Amino acid sequence: MKKFVSTSMLLLWCLLGLLSASAGYAQTTTLPNDPRMQEFSLLGVGVYGGVDYRPITMDAPNFRSLSAFPTCCPQKYGTQTTLNWLAGISFDYTLTSWLLLDVRAHLFSAKADFSQQEKILVGVNGAGVETSFRHTLSMSFRSIGIEPSLKVRLLPIPITTTYAPSLYVQLGVQSSYSVASSYQYAESIAQDSPVRFLGSNGQSATTRNQQSGPIPDINLLQFALFAGLDSEIYLEREYPAHWILAPFARYYVPLTAITAQNELSWGNALQGGVALRYRFITPKN
Repeated sequence: MKKFVSTSMLLLWCLLGLLSASAGYAQTTTLPNDPRMQEFSLLGVGVYGGVDYRPITMDAPNFRSLSAFPTCCPQKYGTQTTLNWLAGISFDYTLTSWLLLDVRAHLFSAKADFSQQEKILVGVNGAGVETSFRHTLSMSFRSIGIEPSLKVRLLPIPITTTYAPSLYVQLGVQSSYSVASSYQYAESIAQDSPVRFLGSNGQSATTRNQQSGPIPDINLLQFALFAGLDSEIYLEREYPAHWILAPFARYYVPLTAITAQNELSWGNALQGGVALRYRFITPKN
């Protein structure tokens, strides 16, 4: 019995010693991706894609140069919200343990549809008939751009002792160049209306003033400021990781209108997506 107690006490002391050693190791071991770890220089390249949600406002009186406007009186088409797509390539480089330079180049595509209904009193068989005319205007935009920014590392988010994704806040500027833009316009009347348009060929029609072409006076260069959050999720269970999945969210404030006459302008935009990056890792001397 005495030998059993002695053996049990010995095993207990050994167990407590192991637990103490483990606790001491856990307190002094630096988490992977910790800002204090500066033994690596990281250079990353990748691809990304996402969606962009922004309103576009049309001040129709200035848009009369297209004749794409209700003919009775000055009024506005108003504001439409658009859901757009973007895709591009990214480059980042660690300047310090908490500051990164991020540069992205992108292709952006957007489309906006406007509609305005106009009621006009039309004479039919000697009587006035109020008739509704609908004006539809569709626009499409495509641009390429570059977005340099600085990303400030807020903290690593410890999940386990081998997995600690990072969270960044970033500030930057966007400059974009319009590579294509177009519009399509038509004025139509309801099929059940007793009123018809008289076409150039002398026949009646439910549609007139159909036209299309490039958007006139578009600003080829446009600028915006943005701020956002960027995260990194390792696709490997080692530090430092080569392959990284990086979801992001951004908020844009445009600095320029779409057209030189200010008849078209973007509102503040929300953007979200995900990037796939590969990090080239160079040990520091």
